[in-house]
Amino acid sequence: MAVDLAGARAFYPELAAALKKVPAYSYANKLETEKARNTALHAVKALIEANGGKIRNDWQGAAVRIFGLRATSTSGLEAACWNWMTQVTLKSMGA
Repeated sequence: MAVDLAGARAFYPELAAALKKVPAYSYANKLETEKARNTALHAVKALIEANGGKIRNDWQGAAVRIFGLRATSTSGLEAACWNWMTQVTLKSMGA
């Protein structure tokens, strides 16, 4: 798939807004935090897939592919999404 940088830039704010809804992890309220994080991350996954993206998320980490750009992270889906957004920013600057 060819890179659709214009599409990626248009999608960027929507993904950023979804990621901001993912709460920080808290050991004080572990069960509540995990439930809230899982709910928010399912919404992020649904958003990406609704826009034609693909996600791999397993014990090795996560990969996000959308608009022809792929990003990974061994820290999981949230970090892979932030890495994808960094890639969009860098490619928009010509890097």
